[in-house]
Amino acid sequence: MKKFWSKTMALWMSLSVAILFVMPSWGQQKPQSPPARKQATSPGQRMSLSYVTLPTGSSNYTIAVGHAQLVAKKTDIELIVQPASGSVAIPGLVGSKEAMLGMGVAQTLFDAYKGVGEYQGKRHPFIRVLQSGHDMPFGILTHTGTGIKSISDLKGKRVSCNILTSNVGRHVGILELKAYGLDVKDVIALKSENNDTGVRDLIEGRTDATVCSLSGAKMEELATKLKPVLLPFDPSRIGVIQQGLPAVFATVSKKTGSIPAGIPIVGTPSILFAHQDLDEGTVYRLVKTLVESYEELRPIHRDFNDWTPKNAVKKLPIPYHPGAIKYYKEAGLWPAEMDQVQIELLK
Repeated sequence: MKKFWSKTMALWMSLSVAILFVMPSWGQQKPQSPPARKQATSPGQRMSLSYVTLPTGSSNYTIAVGHAQLVAKKTDIELIVQPASGSVAIPGLVGSKEAMLGMGVAQTLFDAYKGVGEYQGKRHPFIRVLQSGHDMPFGILTHTGTGIKSISDLKGKRVSCNILTSNVGRHVGILELKAYGLDVKDVIALKSENNDTGVRDLIEGRTDATVCSLSGAKMEELATKLKPVLLPFDPSRIGVIQQGLPAVFATVSKKTGSIPAGIPIVGTPSILFAHQDLDEGTVYRLVKTLVESYEELRPIHRDFNDWTPKNAVKKLPIPYHPGAIKYYKEAGLWPAEMDQVQIELLK
């Protein structure tokens, strides 16, 4: 037994000495950090930019994916499309630079830029427009069974005009009533959680009319169960709307389900925008690519029909990015009056 323990002790001492000789080299080694991800790239590499928009299934998400595919094909820029929880969250994600590009509707972006509405007291002055696209249309829907044919006929009727999750929709309804000399107190004002629930309530007879954006699966369902009526809005009254919603404009309906095209309504354009810190050269290449190749985008979604060079520049209450302005001036798409508009917005 003594021999066993003496041999064991000798072996242990040999190992200890060996470890002492090896340990200095361990102490000299440092853990390796993962390589930093590059956004700016050297020749032959690609630049990655996050692009935030509405959730999957929305037309805006489809448009963002179309933008990403085209830009990847034509440039060395990779746009990584990320869905947001809703339109209100998009400006903040760009403000924090979790994304450098975003798509939202003009009125929501104006509210964020000025710090009003849902963004009360919290301005987002970094927002810069790259391109204006298709309109998000809003109107007041009813059906033939109610006998309502005009906005004036809504007096004393049940109207779903308090849209809880849509600041734009909620105010459109109130202001359209005002434009026709009506107050919310002149109707039986009902609450609606969102666009789809308002249309569902119309289908199920819980309301006589609903304010909504003219899109979504419920619109198709409405056409199968009732004969919908879209109440026309006189474009000469748009000034009343713009007193409260300066980024809402007069427009006309498009064919949706059984709703015909050409009915005068209101809408706010969808906007591709960027953080003001996104460099001018990158913005110039993005805008040039999207505007000059828009014909390649049209087969992807019908809303791309409105992302034309003619629609790219609008007199919005939000400033354009200098890189976008540079391209539009070179392409002859920047009206002279827009320079003064920019100066006033940036004061």
